Amino acid sequence: MNSSYTVTWKLVTEQAGLLTSLAISPKGTRLVVASEDRDILLLDLCDGSVLMKLDFEKQFSVLTRQKKYKVTMSPFLPPFPQQIRSMAFDPSGHKLAIGYGTTVALFHYPNPGHQYLHSGWKHLETITGPHNSESGLVHALLFYPTQSGSRKLLVGYAESGWNIWSDVGFIKRVSSDSNRNVCRIGRATITSDEKSLAISTLDHTIVTYALGEDGPILDSMKEFPYGDSAAYSPIVPIASTPEGLTLSGTACGELPVIGERDGDVSLLQHEDAQHVIRVIGVYEDKIIVGSSSWADSVLKCYSTRTTINNHTQSKNQFPPTHVTITEALAGWESQDNQWIVALVNDRKGGYIRWSKASWAWAVTMTMLLVLVLWAEPPNGDSFDEAKKLSEGTDVIKPVFQRHEYWVIFGFRHFLKYLRFQCRAWITSIVLVAYKFAMGIARLIPEGGNFAVLGIGKWICERVQVYRDAGVCPRIEY
Repeated sequence: MNSSYTVTWKLVTEQAGLLTSLAISPKGTRLVVASEDRDILLLDLCDGSVLMKLDFEKQFSVLTRQKKYKVTMSPFLPPFPQQIRSMAFDPSGHKLAIGYGTTVALFHYPNPGHQYLHSGWKHLETITGPHNSESGLVHALLFYPTQSGSRKLLVGYAESGWNIWSDVGFIKRVSSDSNRNVCRIGRATITSDEKSLAISTLDHTIVTYALGEDGPILDSMKEFPYGDSAAYSPIVPIASTPEGLTLSGTACGELPVIGERDGDVSLLQHEDAQHVIRVIGVYEDKIIVGSSSWADSVLKCYSTRTTINNHTQSKNQFPPTHVTITEALAGWESQDNQWIVALVNDRKGGYIRWSKASWAWAVTMTMLLVLVLWAEPPNGDSFDEAKKLSEGTDVIKPVFQRHEYWVIFGFRHFLKYLRFQCRAWITSIVLVAYKFAMGIARLIPEGGNFAVLGIGKWICERVQVYRDAGVCPRIEY
């Protein structure tokens, strides 16, 4: 490994769950990290500072120190029946592959230069896996280049080989049952020169294949084992750098590093043996590695630059500012997402977008209030307040205008009317519940009486009928 790799910044995150995914913006200025606790961190890739934290569990609330960004977020694909385990974009932006369970759904977008809208994506094809079991889970999706200039999709399965998709209806199957040199797949990546495929297997090894027109060339298989003290086979990430290095994760806090040209294997010590390497991201000379243990999650940025501005952050504290996502995060647009200034800097506070459950509760309460105000309970009395002239109410006196009449009536009688209606409805509901309970109470002794006497009487009648018919023998008592 290149010994000049140096830690430029370190972040011990606030995310309680295991890290799940990592993405770097096209211009390499922003880093997004997701975790199992449904938090998303937006970081500055240069120094590792936390720009904001999006918490999708708590009704899309956002904690941010810079209140000048906004985001455009909306679902562009329908929900999938199973957990999404992998996904891949065609570099041209026309195709999107999503792997869930043992199935891959392919979508096509005709105008990738425009904003991705729900109505723009068209379903292209569904690729069914070879086995409907854990061995057929989709673990890797890659669009790799061919000599003709097009790209084909490689679908890697956990223990069942892979499929090569070239066009609608054209799929080549490579099975581990009928072919040698087919490894088990955890994760996969294409090397920086786009001539080889690197796979982190489920057997504590890294396997590389040369890429041909029809996918990995089996005879070119090279296997690089590494020492991993874990007794199980974790799914760990793998990535390739522009310098020709391949890095993979382990379950003991280390990263095996392979030189793609010379095949030398070395180890990069990331954290202690309790940490599992969960995510790896590469941008130019930067390598971002994320690991998780039972106690915390750690992100580190490594660099090959000789001049390093060492900057370490640990457990960043977020200011108690809540704003909506639409007010906080910039939309991902061209030129590394031109960040849009949407809020005045001195604006304080914000609001939390209601969840579906909150909307349902509010609508239900509103409908109940309308029912109480508009309708009378069954067999209930009508409200007859203020029907006659009174010196105390000043209602229906000719000295008042019509609008004043209604204002006075509202102030002096609305609460009385509301109290009357609520009391009438509560009384009606309690009465219905009482009658229902009394009916059940009457059924209990009647049911017991039937069980004790009625069933015995019915049995005696049946026996007598059989005796009269001469079917049953008579018994002398």
